Amino acid sequence: MILFAHKNGSICVKNKTGDDVSGPEFFKNKAFYIPHTMSIHNMPGHIYFNNIDLKPSVTGQKDVDVNFEVVAPIKMGGFMAGNEDASGFMVAEPLGTKAIASGSAELQFLSSEIWENHPCCVLAVQEDLIKNYPDAVRGFTSLLVQAGKVISQKPGYAAEVAVEFLDPKGELGLKVSILKNVLTEPKGIKTDNLYPVKSDLDFIQNYMHDKMGIGSVINLNEFVDLKFADKACSEADKSAKNKKVAEEDLSTKVKQITNSGMEADKDLHSKKALNMEGKYLIFILDNERYSIEILKIVEIIKMVPITCVPNTPDFVKGVINLRGSIVPTIDLRLKIGMDSVEYGSKTRILIGEDERDGVKIRVGFIVDAVEVICNVKVQDIESSSSFNDQAENRFILGAVKSNDGIYLLLNLPIIMTPINSLRKEAKKKVLV
Repeated sequence: MILFAHKNGSICVKNKTGDDVSGPEFFKNKAFYIPHTMSIHNMPGHIYFNNIDLKPSVTGQKDVDVNFEVVAPIKMGGFMAGNEDASGFMVAEPLGTKAIASGSAELQFLSSEIWENHPCCVLAVQEDLIKNYPDAVRGFTSLLVQAGKVISQKPGYAAEVAVEFLDPKGELGLKVSILKNVLTEPKGIKTDNLYPVKSDLDFIQNYMHDKMGIGSVINLNEFVDLKFADKACSEADKSAKNKKVAEEDLSTKVKQITNSGMEADKDLHSKKALNMEGKYLIFILDNERYSIEILKIVEIIKMVPITCVPNTPDFVKGVINLRGSIVPTIDLRLKIGMDSVEYGSKTRILIGEDERDGVKIRVGFIVDAVEVICNVKVQDIESSSSFNDQAENRFILGAVKSNDGIYLLLNLPIIMTPINSLRKEAKKKVLV
């Protein structure tokens, strides 16, 4: 090992689906996802649960209160969503913040709140490469140190580069706003000092071996080669090696987390709003302005004949034939609790699309009129939690303050909730 790749950067999130209990009881006798038994993410999770009087360990061991289950990081959010038996997970960012932004998770703690500036990822190089190409390794190490400084100084630029690198095909659904939030989080990932601290590594291996029964203790003087970092890092960076962590300090930090309560975190709203950032189509309902993310709108059409489907709610107008495809159609005014009106020349049907259990579902939404497309930024969004508790507000993600007024962001998955049964009825009618 020749260099740290970054420090901090792990996050613990709690499942939003589950029992209406808080504190240790929420996690008790449930699964908790980790990337690997040998992963650093395993350790702060273990420290946290031990200090709130729970016994965590891998599934199968006796007298365990929290069952650690190994799950691929990119699968954690999907596995946890809607699963009451999964209490949460510990993972490297930005996957935790992505789960918070999607609405499936709540922030429990950041790893740096337990251990500030702890090692997370490292750079390890084969001995043969070091022996045969020392200049190349030296140059590579120097470039990584410089890159770490740039990320720290220009997080917005780094986020744009990272999205293209980490998710070139858009399969992970990463957004620049999510990565920028992670890189600018004061207690989050740190890349400005990558000098390897042997005492930190020694603390990790001894804790995992002695407290968690994982792995074996090795000779760090043989494993860590400092000559490249000594050349690439500044004297200020190297001073970090003089700081040592104590287990008692970590216990104190856990108590501070549990006493403060994460709901008091003033930055929590910004994480929740990250997935709301983007381009939205604004439309009119009863002279009020609403919007849906433009990426969820497949098409906008004028009114067409609608075939009624029996035994459906009042807001369900029936189905339309869109170039051979049967599309369930609802009156959005009725869906969110408004009075019905006669359809006019400006009435439009928005063809929305969402994914459920790996299946894409299309639904038509009848609206009074379509207005414009706008670009929504996180700082302009006010969370729906600040509204009153009327039932209709479950349809609202948040409110956006713009120069020409306020408009509401609609929660498309909630609006489309009953559509699966409608699609089945529509297929039956077509078959008959």
